[in-house]
Amino acid sequence: AKSTVSVTTPLGSDTLTGFTLVGYPIISSFTPQRAGSGDTVYINGNFFGGTTSVHFGNTNAATFQFISDHLIKA
Repeated sequence: AKSTVSVTTPLGSDTLTGFTLVGYPIISSFTPQRAGSGDTVYINGNFFGGTTSVHFGNTNAATFQFISDHLIKA
């Protein structure tokens, strides 16, 4: 999502729109839409580097594999 950047000094402030904050994970899709215990789910998105856990509701994924910054296999 686009955001704004603001700078304030004793003489005033200015703001410019168009800044995109990167770094937090964004899930765009997952396949399949339904899965049971032991099934593999592919999670697509952005900024997955450094992932430490994957959850399905309140259940931790038994295992997961970081494939790329855009793909996790759980």
